[in-house]
Amino acid sequence: MLRVGRRLVHTSGPKTLCYVSQSTDPYTNLAFEDWLLRNTDPQSYVLYLWRNRPTIVIGRNQNPWKECNLDMMQKRDVLLARRTSGGGAVYHDLGNTNYTVLMPRQAFSRDRCALMVAQALQQADIPAYVNARHDVAVGERKVSGSAFRLTSSR
Repeated sequence: MLRVGRRLVHTSGPKTLCYVSQSTDPYTNLAFEDWLLRNTDPQSYVLYLWRNRPTIVIGRNQNPWKECNLDMMQKRDVLLARRTSGGGAVYHDLGNTNYTVLMPRQAFSRDRCALMVAQALQQADIPAYVNARHDVAVGERKVSGSAFRLTSSR
């Protein structure tokens, strides 16, 4: 069952929505992410926060037989899911929070989302920055990556 909290964030600018999933099912969470992309106002800003049970999530163009150790995943009860955006294979579990940001196409830049995360971490006295690959890093370590999906309106 998907239970998602929704809050309209009041700003002086465009409509901003925030959703927090109570589900840890990767198929539900990825389906809801896709639903948000297809069904929310393309001029709104949407933040979706979610966590998954142990799962390898692959990009839309990846081959799971080349990217994943499927035998080990089965032995350890790790699910396999595919997202609609690009990017590499990533491991999700309850120790990390995933975020989705939807925004109008004309407002998008590859660094904009990463800068928001880096600035939030800086407010918590964590010296985060955006590297040349558009990842959020602290020191020499990547702490947040990104996968993008661009449409005509988002």
